[in-house]
Amino acid sequence: MKRSLAATLMAAVTILSLLAGGAVANAMQPRAAVPPTSATVVIDQVRTHGPAGLLDQSIRITNISDAQQDIGNLTVQYAAGSTFLIDLATIPAGTVLDPKKSYLLASIGYSGLVPPNQYFTHPLDPPFVLALQSATGEVIDKANIPPGFCHSGVYVRGIPDSSFYCAPRSGSE
Repeated sequence: MKRSLAATLMAAVTILSLLAGGAVANAMQPRAAVPPTSATVVIDQVRTHGPAGLLDQSIRITNISDAQQDIGNLTVQYAAGSTFLIDLATIPAGTVLDPKKSYLLASIGYSGLVPPNQYFTHPLDPPFVLALQSATGEVIDKANIPPGFCHSGVYVRGIPDSSFYCAPRSGSE
């Protein structure tokens, strides 16, 4: 019985890891310096807290290409540790993102100046991994937010290595 339960749990973790493009199994490890998975749409900023407190959170998805991108039905998934995977938000069908423009997902406690395009309800608690997935389950991009406290609360994608780092404090967004 114990062996069967352990095998079932291991299979569940493996399946979740595969669904998240490996994100679940690696959620506690810092992101290696690798280019973004996508050459068109990426998670380029994650805010884990802001002036309004710990639930003042947002995720910015940006079209880094020179052409419009259909981002409808893309799902942002959240994984913390190796135990669960949550769909934070699915972008509505028919949503098109112009070149070099962003789509902002925000928590209900968000206080930024830029109005969000959509809200999510699950809190972002570092360390965690976000995965941007297509409707078919293809991982388009991932953001591995490291453990520790970031004074600004804002993690941005580095250039050119694409690892996420804590941005200095600023008055914007």
